[in-house]
Amino acid sequence: MMSVTLLSLFTALSATALPGVDPADVPAPELKPGGAAAPSDAERARQARGRCEAGDLAGCVALGVALRDGQGAPRDVKQALGLFERACEGGQATGCTHLGAAAFQGQGTAKDAARAVALFRRGCDGGDPRGCTALGMAHELGAGAKADPARAGALYAKGCDGGDAWGCANLGMLHGRGEGVARDEVRARALLERACKAEYATGCTLFGEALATGQGGPRDPARAAAAFLKACQGGHAPGCTRLARLLVRGDGVPKEAAQAAELLTAACDAGDAQGCDDLGVMCAAGKDIPPDVHCAQTRFRAACERGAPSGCRHLGQLHARGTRGTPEPKRAAPWYTRACDAGDGEGCALLAALVEAGSGAPRDPAKAAALRARACQAGHRASCGEAATP
Repeated sequence: MMSVTLLSLFTALSATALPGVDPADVPAPELKPGGAAAPSDAERARQARGRCEAGDLAGCVALGVALRDGQGAPRDVKQALGLFERACEGGQATGCTHLGAAAFQGQGTAKDAARAVALFRRGCDGGDPRGCTALGMAHELGAGAKADPARAGALYAKGCDGGDAWGCANLGMLHGRGEGVARDEVRARALLERACKAEYATGCTLFGEALATGQGGPRDPARAAAAFLKACQGGHAPGCTRLARLLVRGDGVPKEAAQAAELLTAACDAGDAQGCDDLGVMCAAGKDIPPDVHCAQTRFRAACERGAPSGCRHLGQLHARGTRGTPEPKRAAPWYTRACDAGDGEGCALLAALVEAGSGAPRDPAKAAALRARACQAGHRASCGEAATP
């Protein structure tokens, strides 16, 4: 359950307007005439079924989504795909896009990027903006279609202009990197803002990053916090992690370590590797919250297993210091190895130090030099002067 203090923070930040977003623009809970509450998921699924049975293909798509996601109806991916196919073959473009997404991800059907691209194209050509965005993604990734950033940019623009917030966010990212389109950080920031305003949670996290770092305009940590909050409330766990970082530093918001830890716990539990790592750091340091070695060990391991090399390194450092008061270099070495193999320069440097000293690993000066070279190549500058020295 959310604490009273965290709820108060959410209330305060919700009153902070995003640039160009008036608080009045935030949609209120949907009401029926007479003030009745919006229909439940089950009621929406029932209505969609009725529309579909009456021949409304848009209703079939809505029912398919409910069945695929198990919202308001028992989850049945096979039946959902049948409904998407029926809609697609009947000329309902959104059905083609949903069917393509299933083929792209291998959800309830064989994973087939080429088939997915053909379906995305049908969706896009049939007038579904999300189909254009999905087709652009395939061209950006080179998955089932020729890698073509310029083509991806054009398709993202088409999706965005048609009202698909995902397309706006993806186009913004291309402009930020200058891939396939002109590098334009101001344009990128505006597109990310547009995606966030359209309630795309990932877009809010990306927009918050632009505000927090000053990309494409003045740095504004208070508004970044509001964007991260919107992302977090929208279910994008990295947004919770970014908001927690501002709270830890007191950057644009009051410094609130306990609330930050609460957000990081939620983000980590939702699968965000960086949230796990940040929480582990707080638990290990014990500066802003009580020290908790078990918490640190558990969260660092989760971060590492979910693909954050820093989590592997931090777990190695925890063992190197000793989880029971005695240094454990032999337990540290495998975690440093995982971090290094994942491209973490500091992990390579720490492993090099163990190998050089023969602590926790066989002494091997030549291997240590090679590890320092890898650390240097990965951006660990302190290792660069030592890389050529065996």
